[in-house]
Amino acid sequence: GAADERPAEPYTSPAAAGNEFSDVGEEDFPDEAWQVDAVYVNHFLDAGEKLVRRGQEAMFGVFVGLGIENVTVSNHGGEEMEESAGGEEEGQVSGQVSGQIRDPNQRLHDRLQMFHLAEIDLATVTTSEYLALKEPHWHTKGGWTTQRSFDGLERRLLHAMMTNGNFTIVITGNWRNMGYGGNHVWQAMAGKMEVLLTELFQRLGVTLAVRAVGLPPLEKEGLSVTPLEAAGLNVGGRETLVHAMGWSSILGGDVDMVIWEDDGVDDDETNKERKGDEFSAQLFDFFARQALLAGTSHLPFLWGGNFHVLRNLHQYADVDVGQLGNGLFGVPETTKEELAYTLPWASQYLKCEKDQLKTACRKEEYQFQSRCWTGEGSATPQLDRIPILPTAVGWRMQQAKAYTAAYNLLAALLDAMDTWSERTIYEGQPLTDEYWHIGEYITNIREKVKALTEEDAPHCFQLEKSIKLPNRLCRNALKGRTEYTPRANPMETSIRSIVVPSETGATVAETNEMNPLEGMAVDEFVDNVPAGEVDPLELLHLEKNLRLRERYLGRRWLRTTSRTRDNKNISQWLGSLPDKKSSPKGNENDRPLQRRLEDPSIRTSNGWQLLHSLPGNDNCDGTLASTASCGVSPSSSCYLEGHQGARGGIWGDDTTGWLNMKVTEMECGYVALNLEIGGRKVRHRAANVRKLESERLLSNKLPDEFVFEYSVDNVVSTLDKPQFLERLEYPVPGMTLLTLVNDEASTTAKDVSIGVRVRGCSGVECQIGLTHVYWC
Repeated sequence: GAADERPAEPYTSPAAAGNEFSDVGEEDFPDEAWQVDAVYVNHFLDAGEKLVRRGQEAMFGVFVGLGIENVTVSNHGGEEMEESAGGEEEGQVSGQVSGQIRDPNQRLHDRLQMFHLAEIDLATVTTSEYLALKEPHWHTKGGWTTQRSFDGLERRLLHAMMTNGNFTIVITGNWRNMGYGGNHVWQAMAGKMEVLLTELFQRLGVTLAVRAVGLPPLEKEGLSVTPLEAAGLNVGGRETLVHAMGWSSILGGDVDMVIWEDDGVDDDETNKERKGDEFSAQLFDFFARQALLAGTSHLPFLWGGNFHVLRNLHQYADVDVGQLGNGLFGVPETTKEELAYTLPWASQYLKCEKDQLKTACRKEEYQFQSRCWTGEGSATPQLDRIPILPTAVGWRMQQAKAYTAAYNLLAALLDAMDTWSERTIYEGQPLTDEYWHIGEYITNIREKVKALTEEDAPHCFQLEKSIKLPNRLCRNALKGRTEYTPRANPMETSIRSIVVPSETGATVAETNEMNPLEGMAVDEFVDNVPAGEVDPLELLHLEKNLRLRERYLGRRWLRTTSRTRDNKNISQWLGSLPDKKSSPKGNENDRPLQRRLEDPSIRTSNGWQLLHSLPGNDNCDGTLASTASCGVSPSSSCYLEGHQGARGGIWGDDTTGWLNMKVTEMECGYVALNLEIGGRKVRHRAANVRKLESERLLSNKLPDEFVFEYSVDNVVSTLDKPQFLERLEYPVPGMTLLTLVNDEASTTAKDVSIGVRVRGCSGVECQIGLTHVYWC
């Protein structure tokens, strides 16, 4: 109806439902609600299923082509086709285009094999070795899950559609799997998923958010890494702890699906299961439990991680779990380097099984494609391309993993809509509560996670011995504040948000750096698909513009013609990827506002300072849509890299006095800080090495006069240099933890005031950087 006829309060809000889950009873929907309109719902489900199937076919087509043969092109008079002229897009043809699908039954079979998601019984499959025997190709197909878990994913999707709600995906892991080291942010797994799925979900009435939370290599930000540390990071599991200790705040409590990508390094890019070591299993168990305890009205499906941890959570706490494959099973093989151009663009050099070809296929020019700036007058001279780091994962594998995950999600959507359609044929609209309500479902799992014993699921509890994390943190949700980016709800989850200003208004000083990306729109960044190749977004918009199918067929016809002419890559005839224009787009009011401090009395030389962060720190939420407003440092040599990872912190020394903060609802008696000691350039190598060795490295940097003081509810504790060093813990490379409160007897939620300061010495070696505050 018209805007003035619509309800002011949505039918499916928590207020209308009477519960925080928005679980509206089937008898409580008003007669005018769309959920009870059988005609509307039937049309909605029919159109939705067609859209989703088209999306699945599009993703398959990216890697194998659309399988169209006997393509003919003619003008309206039936004469021979002529190339487009005038203002037509390069590579487009005019006239009527038609063709036929080659062997559709075989094509369907191949697609189902490529993305096959095995459903296993974890009651009988008790080890990863047995899983490998039972499903030997799961890692190169769609992966594996259980029937109960897949049903749980369908329930989440049905709930999102029934309530016109949100569906949030968090992807987190090590820098390689997050796309650092040679790729743009939109070439990474999360960026590919966001571009592909956002509008599809929007058409189903669901707001999709794909939140990528990861950091660049430590070395990139001036943080040294020892060979022993590097070896530990290569095993996997270490790089997500810094986020997991503040999961509910930093990664968010509104998450419906988590993809954990902190696997170790493997020279074989078929992405076989990387088991890691016992410590990585312990860290993943902690990560998983924090994810499950983080929210109130949402509970994530867990993809990835240690098999035994996943099995324990599934069997003893009913958690929905699975491990993703990469779809390489169905990717055409590159058999000769000089013939790779005959394959679809996305498949070239991706699957090279012959030993003599593997080195050639890993050439940087085949796996990475980037540019650093397309405009003029950059503040800093720009490189031609993003520097490529050893062991980085290129855009082709990133895309394969993204599309495999997206395909699984669309498969669950199809099953969910099928359930909706079948049940309401006999039972009528709206869909019965038992199929889509999530309140009891979430509560059951969360309570069982809290009740897990060391006998049932031991890994997390072992962290008390290995890195001194209290056992109760395996049963309680941790909150956190940080200046690292990206993070969920960035303005609310910064350390600055809990800083208590002084009576004179003094607070943390922020720099006002120029943002070179200010004013740009996301569509200026995302790469175009070359002419003649399958663009899944075009296929997903066929009903919106029927000419798109003709454009695809025409490009395919031109590509075939060009090969016939000179047997060379189409780019030699149609040209390479078009350059992106750097002119600003979009309305100023459409961009998120940036936080500004306007108090002229704040001087960065006189107080605590926010350092090493991006210009739009408070906009960096990990979504591709926030790329431009998050920004990039003007000193960067590659403005268009796009990644939001930065290790910011609040820095002070003996001249800056106290930094006072207030943490809210501390319930389980735990508060800890993550620190950097010394200036970024001289910082010690806090590491996952022996504590005595770490203390020795730091002791050589700190003067003997160094004193660290902290206050808890105005009770001040003073640590001299030896005491301070003794209290520090180094759980993983890049983290230095100082526990301020560890009161196991605390069970009542209360707000607590925290303060820190440095005394006794000046100079860069005495600087303290506060990067995280954790509590529960």
